[in-house]
Amino acid sequence: MAELSTVVVSCAVLSWFTLLAKQPLILAYVLCGILAGPSVLGMVHNVDNLGDLSSIGITLLLFLAGLVTQPKKLLPIFRKTLWVNLGASGFSFALVSIFAFAWGLPSHEALIVGVSLMFSSTLLAVKLLPTTALHQQRMGMLLMAVLVVEDVVAVFVIMFLQGTLGDLRPLTLGLVFVKGLAILAIAFLLEQFLIRKVIFKFQRFEETLYLTALAWCLGIAKLSAMLGFSAEIGAFLAGLAMARSPIALYIADRLRHFRDFFLVLFFFVLGARADIMGMRHMLLPAMLLAVLILALKPLVIRQMFRWIGEPEKIAHQSGYRMGQTGEFAMIISVFALGTQMISAESYNLVQLTTLTTLLISSIIIVKRFPTPLGTEEELKRD
Repeated sequence: MAELSTVVVSCAVLSWFTLLAKQPLILAYVLCGILAGPSVLGMVHNVDNLGDLSSIGITLLLFLAGLVTQPKKLLPIFRKTLWVNLGASGFSFALVSIFAFAWGLPSHEALIVGVSLMFSSTLLAVKLLPTTALHQQRMGMLLMAVLVVEDVVAVFVIMFLQGTLGDLRPLTLGLVFVKGLAILAIAFLLEQFLIRKVIFKFQRFEETLYLTALAWCLGIAKLSAMLGFSAEIGAFLAGLAMARSPIALYIADRLRHFRDFFLVLFFFVLGARADIMGMRHMLLPAMLLAVLILALKPLVIRQMFRWIGEPEKIAHQSGYRMGQTGEFAMIISVFALGTQMISAESYNLVQLTTLTTLLISSIIIVKRFPTPLGTEEELKRD
């Protein structure tokens, strides 16, 4: 309780100065984590416990993203956006792998670093995308289609590193596919024949309504994790199934403040886990790699969206909203380090590059495009 109080108070105070400086709040939360974390002031020590708590924020973020996405409109988009997935991920993988190898990392480590850093940030893209503005709905569906595929691929990479996929035999891969279909079927059937009836019965009682929505989100997320997938994918499917309900948007609006509190913890933990002293030797290559990614990846994504027929405005914004490395890079590098597939140097390169691109990308997006965290009135959209 004492450490949680430290997190809340320090983030609140630093957010005042950040807003006065017209900088994105995410920057305040991450810097607060770095300063209060074990590597600097040591005000917070139980980072892992806070990390478990903060993961609820990502789960709710994906759940609410699913709630405001219409399944009938999303599914046809997947065929178009698969080309964006191939282009963006393939380019990022090649760029990072070549850079890591040129910097002197062993070839197998360079490839793993490339795989880790080829994914965009689902968290940042969804968090900074307005969900209620009409002109953002098309972009929202396009980004979610791309990001969901990336998340699925990232989960397969993690499962491979864990040894869950065994020797990649067709039977094992088929079983994983069947599990995925099972989660999807269970989510849609339970929502239609149980959850929808419960919500209709008790819709006058707001507390029960919110509790039911949270239980639904966390329950499907838990099922997804038990079957070897990520909790975030399960949460998105839970939201997607509930999106067919007439009160889906109402529930999404009421739960967003609850989500935002846990996301503050997530960004704090992101900073607190950064080992500043251990990363200092990889500072130069991480900064150079971050600059390359931030400069080139948005251009590639923009061109891929233009190639599949999207207008310039959507393609341009989508490039910047996805033009960073994501939180899965940190997770993948942790598993790779634990299985001794990469060294501490490669691990620190991934962690520091990811942290840098997340911070700089958030500043670019908040300063240039409509977001819920906009510091200028004309760019603030919820």
